[in-house]
Amino acid sequence: MKLKYFIILMLTSFGLPFIFMLLVPAIKMTDAAPLPMGDKDSGKSEVYFNPVNAGLISQGAEVYASNGCYNCHTQLIRPTSLSASSSVVVTDLWRPDFAGVMDDEKRGDTRRETTAWDYQGEKFAQIGTNRIGQDLSNVGHRINAKAKALGISPEMYLYLHFYNPRNTVTKTHEKWSNCPSQLGFFEQVKNSGQGTDIALPLENKPGYMVIPNDQAVALTSYLLSLKRDQPVPDSINYNPNKDEEE
Repeated sequence: MKLKYFIILMLTSFGLPFIFMLLVPAIKMTDAAPLPMGDKDSGKSEVYFNPVNAGLISQGAEVYASNGCYNCHTQLIRPTSLSASSSVVVTDLWRPDFAGVMDDEKRGDTRRETTAWDYQGEKFAQIGTNRIGQDLSNVGHRINAKAKALGISPEMYLYLHFYNPRNTVTKTHEKWSNCPSQLGFFEQVKNSGQGTDIALPLENKPGYMVIPNDQAVALTSYLLSLKRDQPVPDSINYNPNKDEEE
């Protein structure tokens, strides 16, 4: 076979699949708008999406799993159906900032139950085995609010909590925390130059400071990303009418 025919054959073999399988679909999808979904009867139309968790957030999810956080914390908003035949209300929908935000400035009432939609794209669904500690489905909202009230960053709030869950620095634990201290998430290093803004505001040996390690940084990013109150299609939203129930 002559060289020129061989080259033509190779270009055809790789070129045609590239054009029809990658190039043409990419061109067609360039101007494609998100697919609106909603209740046709009410005329509501919304665009639904799931945030893409990558980088530090996905690394933090692995830290969360490897440290057994799911043994004490759930990521599952209890459905209202659990209390339908009981005098004891066990649903989380009415707990402040547990199932979402009641009066979000931009989105209004975002509270809803957990659906399978919330775990899309995750390696593991961190549903949890016990709720010894609080549910973390929307813990990002609660941490942001508490940190703002204290005048510190949400990241620093979590670092202080990991270092000593019963510390007196944050002073935001309404109840005694049973969470174990995670001293393995921190390192004591020499304080050189101007230091760093991630150093914990603690009394240390002169010339030294305590800083979070990579595991603490990743886990913090993951926990702050937990805001599972995005809109979901009506077909999987089983919440009752919140306005009527309150």
